[in-house]
Amino acid sequence: MLVNQDPILQALKEIQAKQDVTIAKQDDLEKHIKQIHDDCKKTARTNGAVAGAVSGGLVATGITLIKAKFGI
Repeated sequence: MLVNQDPILQALKEIQAKQDVTIAKQDDLEKHIKQIHDDCKKTARTNGAVAGAVSGGLVATGITLIKAKFGI
């Protein structure tokens, strides 16, 4: 059993520990980014549906007004 470890081995262990922490943080960040992406897609679908409904309503109102003007 070595009481005094080689300083190079000690430094390598410290580097490895820091890399493990960095990798764990990157994994967490990747999960967070995926959640944000999923939320954005859901919001975009909702906004598209609302815009389509409003556009359809405007077109229908316009057609009704034109029919009323011409007495159709």
